[in-house]
Amino acid sequence: MLGSQGDHAGMMEHLPSGHSDESVAGRVIAARDEELHLLVPPRAKPHDKERIVELELAATEKKVELMQDVTFDAWTYGGTVPGPIIRMTQDDLMRVSFVNETSHPHSVHFHGTHPASQDGSLRPVAPDAYTVYEMHARPWGLHLYHCHTMPLAAHM
Repeated sequence: MLGSQGDHAGMMEHLPSGHSDESVAGRVIAARDEELHLLVPPRAKPHDKERIVELELAATEKKVELMQDVTFDAWTYGGTVPGPIIRMTQDDLMRVSFVNETSHPHSVHFHGTHPASQDGSLRPVAPDAYTVYEMHARPWGLHLYHCHTMPLAAHM
């Protein structure tokens, strides 16, 4: 919907009818700016077979507002649902330090091609514990990641 981080043209036309005052518009624009990192990935880097990309990702518990006066107790990655975009270039070595800051076991299951030992479905991370996932980003494309701890439906 937005062309760039600073582009708010047309924002007012997307507000529900009856909510066009400037205070509502200001809240909508601020919320969109805060969430923009979830929608716009960083630029791709050129291929470098020696690059190591180190990231930190935390599972947290957070009350997420779905709409005014409607909330949902969520398990999040980095405080957001969905979790943040992780942009890699094919063959980057991805090293993700994952900490579970919740009261329930969690993991990170990365889609793509990687060793089974680095698949989050094999070993849940206990509350207040951490693990490090390490794999090469392969193949190129868009790959989802999600918790793969039982009960699976509740985590996804």
